[in-house]
Amino acid sequence: MKEIKSLKKSNRKYLALLMAAVTAAASLSACSGSTSGDAAQSSSAKTENGGSSFSGSVLRVGRTWDSGNGNFDPATFSGISFQFGPDVFESLLQYDENQEPAPFLAESWETSDDLKTYTFKLRQGVQFHYDYGEMKASDVVFSVGRLSDPAINNTATNATNLGLTNIDKVEAPDDYTVVFTLKEGDVFFPDKVARSYLTITSQKAVEKMGLEEYQKRPVGTGPFMLEDGGVPGEKYSTVKFDGYWGQKAKLDRVEYYVIPDDVTLANAMEAGEIDTYDVNNLEKVEEYMADPDTYVLLNARDSAQSFIGINANFEPLNDPKVREAIALSIDRDMVCNEYFKGTEEVSKGFLPTFCRYALEDYWNPEYNPEKAKELLAEAGYPNGFEIDMYSPNDTLSSGPATLVQQFLTQIGLKVNLQTVDFGVWLDKAKAGEIPIYLFWDSCPVIPDNVLKQFTSESTINYIAYNDPEYDRLVAAAVEENDLTKKAELYNEAQKNIMDSGCLYPMTTYSIHQVVNPKVKDLKITTGLMLTCREAYIEE
Repeated sequence: MKEIKSLKKSNRKYLALLMAAVTAAASLSACSGSTSGDAAQSSSAKTENGGSSFSGSVLRVGRTWDSGNGNFDPATFSGISFQFGPDVFESLLQYDENQEPAPFLAESWETSDDLKTYTFKLRQGVQFHYDYGEMKASDVVFSVGRLSDPAINNTATNATNLGLTNIDKVEAPDDYTVVFTLKEGDVFFPDKVARSYLTITSQKAVEKMGLEEYQKRPVGTGPFMLEDGGVPGEKYSTVKFDGYWGQKAKLDRVEYYVIPDDVTLANAMEAGEIDTYDVNNLEKVEEYMADPDTYVLLNARDSAQSFIGINANFEPLNDPKVREAIALSIDRDMVCNEYFKGTEEVSKGFLPTFCRYALEDYWNPEYNPEKAKELLAEAGYPNGFEIDMYSPNDTLSSGPATLVQQFLTQIGLKVNLQTVDFGVWLDKAKAGEIPIYLFWDSCPVIPDNVLKQFTSESTINYIAYNDPEYDRLVAAAVEENDLTKKAELYNEAQKNIMDSGCLYPMTTYSIHQVVNPKVKDLKITTGLMLTCREAYIEE
């Protein structure tokens, strides 16, 4: 790969925000799979909050992004509540390490034979923050209702993920039982509860405080409480909740500092002003990896992957030999190791390998540019051909796209690479005007929507994939309620589109959290959220 020139790496845009935009634009119900990082480490500090001094075990977290409006209500799915969500707010279920729904605030659940009725038994003795009493079934019913309340300015994410339109009614027959009745049977409803950000709040707190006041300091059941007196866009804090129903927090306090850019964050980390932050700059990731005595790097895999999409309506991309040649020409290991500093992994299929319905190592074309040239010659293009390629202009897409352009050039193709704003990319993709594109997308634990994206009747099928057998497999998978049969259909649909060569998975996406080595058991959990519930500071 001597001909491939090294690219200058720049700051990465925060992918979670990009994925949210993609999801809204593509109408996909994207959801991260459950990922868990290794333990990391930090330092104690003495700090000021609201004019009163506080000494104890304090973790200081830096972030570049924030809702900025003082609304911390988890029902709005604001950036701020997303940040400290798992420590302050909890749901009925959560994903376990195998990506299966598991009990949390609900101790158990039962499912009717027709998959229309789900009965949850609540954990008894769970207390709300700030003396708002025990969590009851009525609070769950109230919390579900808030997700569809227009006064709350809720996002579409919660409604889609929970499947609100399919919920006929939610009832509380007693204090510790909640019954969901669905319009249509849904074998994945527990998954939707686990991934929907259906956090349970106190009805009493909302009614007593009023919506405006509540949104400034919402009440949850987690091991930390959101503290009053934060400054939106600058700083906010959580404090240990001594009445927590589970394992008590070891930290006394977590302080979140909103710092506007990666450079300032890095400087704050290196000056000892913060204990941890999410690193979006690949050069800094490499720097921290090279100094493990000073910094611990906590890495977690996302459910997002980069893809090369090939529209077979364009000649000569309609020739399978041409598509195979493209696949053989790309050195994905080089992309991972050189551009992503060894922090990404080569994709092995339609879904990331840690996703529940992923195929294990099904698709892994060899890097063989000489064979690629032979295939082009067999297809009638011994001297290559000219083709347009598009990529959004974010660093995660445009940098690898430039490398792909160079790989394709080496087998004789003339690739006109256009890096454009996401809106421009999306408009051209919708219009079917892109022969080849590179883009990041999220692959949910429940793959229905992402599989349906590539059916012939889909309005977001940007590669114009058209295979009646694929359509049949996806339709059958979506309708099937037997999980074993459903998995088999998912597998066959994935094989179909992989074998076509029209969709080429490139690399998985990781997030990186640099941590002071004195902090232990800081983790990244479901949805790529940082959680401090098990963290402690080693003196």
